[in-house]
Amino acid sequence: MEVIPTCLVKDYNISQHRIKLHNGSMLGGISAEKSTRFRGPQWHKAWCDELAAWGDNGRDPQDAWDTMALSVRLGDDTRILATTTPRPLPHIKSLILAEGTVVTRASTYVNLDNLSKEFANRILKYEGTKIGRQEIHAELIDAEEGGIVQRADIKKWPYGRPLPEFEYIVMSLDTAYSEESYDPKAKESDPSACSVWGGFVHKGKPGIMLLDCWAEKLGFPELVDRVTIEKSVRYKAQDKALIPMALINGKKQRPTNRGKKIDLIVIEEKASGKSLRQQLAKEKIFTYGYNPGKASKLTRLHVVSYLPVRGTIWVPESKNLGCFTTWSEPLLEQLCSYSGEGTILHDDLLDTTTQAWRVIEDQWLREAQAKLDKQRLRAHTGEIDDDNPRPKKPSSNPYAV
Repeated sequence: MEVIPTCLVKDYNISQHRIKLHNGSMLGGISAEKSTRFRGPQWHKAWCDELAAWGDNGRDPQDAWDTMALSVRLGDDTRILATTTPRPLPHIKSLILAEGTVVTRASTYVNLDNLSKEFANRILKYEGTKIGRQEIHAELIDAEEGGIVQRADIKKWPYGRPLPEFEYIVMSLDTAYSEESYDPKAKESDPSACSVWGGFVHKGKPGIMLLDCWAEKLGFPELVDRVTIEKSVRYKAQDKALIPMALINGKKQRPTNRGKKIDLIVIEEKASGKSLRQQLAKEKIFTYGYNPGKASKLTRLHVVSYLPVRGTIWVPESKNLGCFTTWSEPLLEQLCSYSGEGTILHDDLLDTTTQAWRVIEDQWLREAQAKLDKQRLRAHTGEIDDDNPRPKKPSSNPYAV
């Protein structure tokens, strides 16, 4: 209404955010917070403003984008224009990489004539900083630049190499279904997340490998069923790749007749976590309750952040050599991008990771490391190893004449 000549406007309905022109064209305004309103109407073109802010209401911006994109279906030349200050969010990165996307950028400097001097001075103070790169020069900053955990520190288990012999396997769950996270209008909740990690020894060093991960919006009964199925998954050393999901008895699950079972199921005692533990206990599935106390997510990450630095964390390599498996990317993005509250849209897989690492550290890693250190010490001193007895070498003074 600010820029369209009034002589072209036939009707303007402010309550419905609709503008009708005399030539029959119609413009409609829809809030990304109410993405279900995209269903029904159809359009020739769309203009999505501040796309990087669509997830600020706590809803999934990808859902809003997908619903909107499906409504732009009239004519032979559908176009979608998105204008935004870039932020390294998953839906922004995937859109930029999508086939057919054309990206143009403009810095604040080309728009100075239209800005107040006060605002210009305020924003240009950030020149040379990471904020300045984003807000002034429209650069999409890699969120992992400031992450606590660096992707380069995580080791790749080579594609095609048989899995190691796992000594201790933990399934870690972060359940999000609660009254606080449930959206009664959309009738859905935040995702519940799960990651599975296996402890093993490789070339005389303990390691922890990611074996599975997923995050899905599940109701409580579906969550119980999913955990009941997943707990029976086995991981075998001779498998050249992780066991794929398959249809078994009409349900999508993994084969359960071989390999090592999960030793411990860890569930954070919040949201529906307590209820899930109680329900599983009724089915004779006993779990370990994880209570982080008052420790923030950032504190919990810092506590275990030394593990990847030491080369303890492994993730399977993809068929595309040099890359991690596709299914592990959502977890790695959360893990390597998180640097504090509000830095990532979802942190469910991050929570499963930090609590899994902490529990494996307490329940297996320290003992495994101590055992390896003891074996090395005995090998160095020539003492008899209870697990590998051999004659004791006579001690001698290397400095004796």
